[in-house]
Amino acid sequence: MLLAKGACLRARSLLSITTVAKAEQLTELPFSRAVLAPAGHIEMPPCRVLNPPNVIHDFPGGWGYPKDPFLKWHEATGSIFPSRIVYPDLWVARLDDAYYLPYAAPFFPHTNLLINDFLVPWSPDVVAWFRYEAHDVYSLSTDVTEAYAVDTAFYLGHPISGHFGHFIGDCLSRMHAWRICQELFGEVKLILDHTAYDTAFREKLLVAAGIRDEDIIFAQGGIHCRRLLLANPALGVSKYASPTSATLWNEIRDGFGNHQVGHRDRIYMSRSRQPARKLTNETEIEDLFRSFGFSILYPETLSIEEQVASVSMAELIAGPSGSAMFNLAFHKRLKSVFMIVPETFIQISEWLFLAGTSCPMYYHVGSLSTAVDGISARRDSWEVNVQRLASDVAMWLSQIGTTQ
Repeated sequence: MLLAKGACLRARSLLSITTVAKAEQLTELPFSRAVLAPAGHIEMPPCRVLNPPNVIHDFPGGWGYPKDPFLKWHEATGSIFPSRIVYPDLWVARLDDAYYLPYAAPFFPHTNLLINDFLVPWSPDVVAWFRYEAHDVYSLSTDVTEAYAVDTAFYLGHPISGHFGHFIGDCLSRMHAWRICQELFGEVKLILDHTAYDTAFREKLLVAAGIRDEDIIFAQGGIHCRRLLLANPALGVSKYASPTSATLWNEIRDGFGNHQVGHRDRIYMSRSRQPARKLTNETEIEDLFRSFGFSILYPETLSIEEQVASVSMAELIAGPSGSAMFNLAFHKRLKSVFMIVPETFIQISEWLFLAGTSCPMYYHVGSLSTAVDGISARRDSWEVNVQRLASDVAMWLSQIGTTQ
């Protein structure tokens, strides 16, 4: 028995249990970490909110609005978003005699510690296999009787690693440290959470990043690593971007090669086939963008190769906020982006993929949906005034100097 049901573990950060070292010392020093790129700031492209909300309040049901700490709503429409973003040290760390359970967090049964650096920021109390008690204490919800042994592994797990957007932002962005881990330790496996549904996009993105299929271990139960290597993200979702993340996205995009898709300069990434945060009048919005010469793409019907190729070839990209727009990471010819966002979900995540470029982004803000035919709308469904949207799209195209 490695750890019995009900055992309590205290959450700790990697920085609190590792010592600073040079990268080449990681092979000799247990529980060490090395900075691969120092903290700094990166210039951000212009961003303009075309119809900023007039009232800021909290909606029933717990939806905060809008609470992104980077946004300054009292400023002019072109100054709401910051002009630069600060990013932290980018590091790689070594842990010894570490264990992992899929969709949970690395832990140490012998010292009763759990690493909390990779939990979901807005739900740190939700950790698979564990129950949150209080004051950073988690109890195990099942017996852990055995674990698959691995000598040296690179950790790419995450509580929501099967989600497209979060895999790109929270997992794939840690791949900046993969090469140096290979150079230092030689034979390194990569730990990825097993899924019961189709997430082939993850493996394909990893292959484009230089991973061999045989180097991937899919965690279905406990894994015991003699040495577990971990890196912090080069892009922090809703927090920061870095020159390292920009380089990583370019390398992954180029790793796909020249996948053939129909050439489209203007694409609209539709969310109409997704149930969450439903844009209730998106069919009308699709028609509007068609009238401006945009091709409508439904990302869930495309392979990851087709998604990356479509985004890399496009000059203008529009669409609602969400996972599909995380494909902005792989842009190449991009001139501008038009984002449509609900008033309850205004954030900087997609904009971060344009860090270090001069590519302007425009935001149009929608409102919560009202009841239709006497039936209440979902609390996260929303809509857009199509007439106002048409005016804003025309203004966008005019300002960036593009004609239909």
